[in-house]
Amino acid sequence: MILQAITLFFLVFLAGFIDSIAGGGGLIALPAYMFAGVPIHASIATNKLSSTIGMTASLWRYGHSGYLNRKVGIVASIFAACGTIIGSELSIRSSEHTLMVVMLFVLPVVAGYVLKNKTLTKNDDNPLPQRKTMVYVAIISLFVSGYGGFYGPGAGTFMLLGFTGIAHLSLTEAAGVGKLANYVTNIGALVVFLTHGQAIILLGIAAGFFSFLGNFLGSKRFTQNGSKIARPIILVVVALFMVKLIHDLFFV
Repeated sequence: MILQAITLFFLVFLAGFIDSIAGGGGLIALPAYMFAGVPIHASIATNKLSSTIGMTASLWRYGHSGYLNRKVGIVASIFAACGTIIGSELSIRSSEHTLMVVMLFVLPVVAGYVLKNKTLTKNDDNPLPQRKTMVYVAIISLFVSGYGGFYGPGAGTFMLLGFTGIAHLSLTEAAGVGKLANYVTNIGALVVFLTHGQAIILLGIAAGFFSFLGNFLGSKRFTQNGSKIARPIILVVVALFMVKLIHDLFFV
């Protein structure tokens, strides 16, 4: 029991560290809860609680560092909340298998894009007109959060890449806006889980401390090193996601 708890808290810390930089922390944290013997639905709910607590640290640091464009962040949050609701409804009515197959082909393209773009900052000096930026941010937030509500893994990573590659936000601004959008949608999902009594409150709060610490240290590294640390971690997240997809499609 003690070994399971230590392993869980370490993996939640690691998930927070990675999630604060490039998204995708759920790929590590959720299996950690299940490994510790927490039932699947309770794992999802408790992970939402701990990750929401942890995300507060990175959101504060990005805001404090001037990475959060509030106008863009508000637009992203509104459309992300709508996307999550739509995605969740579609998930109830549809099969996730088709989306998983599609993602199996999409992920190599994402990895290729990250490998080709060595700094993830090629659009920093080429901003779009504000109205066009807002439109792209709204569309990306809606669709990526819709995906997050429908299936979930890697949504934060896809949002970061969409904001930099399509909306031409700087990497730092994309990190701040994406974190705010994810935070808002995370709170919405957490409220639903708490209403249904799925989360293990004390475990979630305890794990939240380690998630907070991971987010705090990860966001600190990001503010110091930017794309130098974000790019390799994104590739790790994509690789973990690919492993998860293959496992879910062919071995479950």
